[in-house]
Amino acid sequence: MKTTGLFFIAAAAIALASCNRQDDNSIDLKTIAGTYSGYAAASFQYSELPMFSPGQSLTIAEEDGKTVSLSYESDTWGTFTFTGVTVAEDNGKYSLNGEGTTVMGMSAEQTSEYPCSLSASISASLDEFEFVFDVPGVMGGLKITFVSGEMPAGYAVTGTYTGTLALSVMGSDMGTVEDSQVIIDGTGEQVSLTLKGFGLESMGMSIGDITIGDVTVDRDGAGYRLTIAETSVTVGELNVVCHAEGTVSDGRADIVFGITPGAMPMEITATFSGSTN
Repeated sequence: MKTTGLFFIAAAAIALASCNRQDDNSIDLKTIAGTYSGYAAASFQYSELPMFSPGQSLTIAEEDGKTVSLSYESDTWGTFTFTGVTVAEDNGKYSLNGEGTTVMGMSAEQTSEYPCSLSASISASLDEFEFVFDVPGVMGGLKITFVSGEMPAGYAVTGTYTGTLALSVMGSDMGTVEDSQVIIDGTGEQVSLTLKGFGLESMGMSIGDITIGDVTVDRDGAGYRLTIAETSVTVGELNVVCHAEGTVSDGRADIVFGITPGAMPMEITATFSGSTN
């Protein structure tokens, strides 16, 4: 009799769990079918900063009442295709898992196919979601996270920009630094900006990295504008006064810095032009 009692208790527990978590076959997959719009962040082994892609979309379609297919065509990362993706529901929240492939390459003429896995969660209202694509065979492990909403301006400009830095003092040309770098890093509507290894070789002046925090980013047409009011930062033991203004658009940065190091009576104008490519 005790054994029978335990059996019924176990059966009741299983039935209760089944009520809280629906079986895959009981989900109306048409509920989550459709197009999802948002932005993507990609991280990989060879970059300290993630790469962000605005204006992304993917599509989910019902297959046979039991699984769904998913397609995601990224203008940066290629085409992702999944079939037989399983869907589970827990308290109105959907979770997806599947295996598929992605076709990507350095150009449209040179592409390769790579295995890719998918995990995702979608809210009951479908307006909040996160799709994670893992491509272990690319760039030391590529992970792309596709999320809902409009990408914050700070994400749009984040990156390492490499180019030239033209230097002048009171209108006099003081030379150009090749392979100069500006690093922009941040979230939301503010970023930090670092001008790497700044110096004025023609005057025997080596200062170092100038980092300015809490830089506000504003949308400016198809691009973004950065404006830095006059501020003081410490570089090593040196006080540096600087201000800057510039634009970032389509992976290109054009920024003009005004820099006054220490007791120098004249401002150095440093004009940076570079890109993330």
